[in-house]
Amino acid sequence: INDRLWHVTIPQVVNGIPVRWGRYLGAINNGNLIVQGARTCGNVKLDFNPKITSAQALKLGFDYAGGKSSSDLIWKQPSLEIIPFAPSEFTIGEQEFSGPVGSGYKHRLAWVFGFQRAPERERWEVMIDAHTSEILSFEDKNNYIDKPIVGGVYPLTNTEICPDNVRCGI
Repeated sequence: INDRLWHVTIPQVVNGIPVRWGRYLGAINNGNLIVQGARTCGNVKLDFNPKITSAQALKLGFDYAGGKSSSDLIWKQPSLEIIPFAPSEFTIGEQEFSGPVGSGYKHRLAWVFGFQRAPERERWEVMIDAHTSEILSFEDKNNYIDKPIVGGVYPLTNTEICPDNVRCGI
């Protein structure tokens, strides 16, 4: 940011394979580490040798999309990624974690690639488990909303009669 304030981000990579969303973050002010944290980092324990090739992953992904078309354009070549996920045996409901410390993430090795099918706008990203051949994700990566959203929040009421911030918010 300037000579005294630095923001640091270090992506997590294991055996040369990036961990999706995994990173260490920090801020340094005047030579002092003032805040630090980790995002989606965990001990990665898995077999790093894929059981399917990138070509097989491409075929599986295109088969899922109804077959490969001559108009398909690869915008992201197939590459291996480590995908973190919350193990179901330690999850209550959709978000509550109930397992022992250090067991909040497990990982899957996946082939990830992206393609666009002309003349459509969608830019599909496909994630395929490199051990089981399961389609993990098939997602349009476009961000279609390109305008700011303006509004307000009323936590308890929207009467605009505000005796205090607890009832109306800011």
